[in-house]
Amino acid sequence: MRGIVQALALLAVSVTTAACGSSGRPEAPRWLEEKTTALLEDFDDPSADISYILRPVPVVVLEGSLRCPDCSGPAAERPTGTAAAVRFDPKTHVFVDWSMVDGDACEALRALGRPYGGWCSRLQ
Repeated sequence: MRGIVQALALLAVSVTTAACGSSGRPEAPRWLEEKTTALLEDFDDPSADISYILRPVPVVVLEGSLRCPDCSGPAAERPTGTAAAVRFDPKTHVFVDWSMVDGDACEALRALGRPYGGWCSRLQ
């Protein structure tokens, strides 16, 4: 299937949704949820909004008050942004690439390059 399937959820909402029944969207696999938990810590915003794009490759999109996880220096002095997109290899589940922007989820996807910028319309 060439279509892109996504599921939007805050961690608390995803837990509530799973307990209350189907939201009509596939849930993120456990491995991706675990990676997302680590990303919230890495980007220094445990309350960031989370979006998942599951196919054709898994991408986690965060929106909040984010700090660059790979930049050197004290945390308070690291560059900040409001959205990040993190891409994983669908077979190995290894981190592949990421972007962080001072903008929205769409801009973070565009910053990953082609074809990710075209996926903006899939985000809700």
